[in-house]
Amino acid sequence: MTTFFHPVQTFSTTGKSEKGKRLQEMAQQFDCMAVEGENATTAIVVAMRDLAARLDEEYPRGSRTYIELTEDPNGNGVITALPVSEQCSIHERVYFRIYFNRIARKLSVDQAKVIAKGGEI
Repeated sequence: MTTFFHPVQTFSTTGKSEKGKRLQEMAQQFDCMAVEGENATTAIVVAMRDLAARLDEEYPRGSRTYIELTEDPNGNGVITALPVSEQCSIHERVYFRIYFNRIARKLSVDQAKVIAKGGEI
């Protein structure tokens, strides 16, 4: 199974911490990326949470970072990173959102050309 990540949304860096900027730079690298593996999104979120924990330790004065995975039964969803703060709603200062879709079937270029000419494979 392949997971295709698109689009990556980052939000204004005005007033963002260095930690927020680094999280956004990491997220940008997933834009239009296809990743193989049944548990790709879970593995990626675990790695993101590890990075966020390291950044939380490196920048202890800021809010802790929450990485959330929301996935539907078909394997489509979104990964969201946001600071946890009692001062504002958690959705007011989102660092990024990475949307993704599960690709159940891959085609070769030749197969895609057949479909483009009105045929079936």
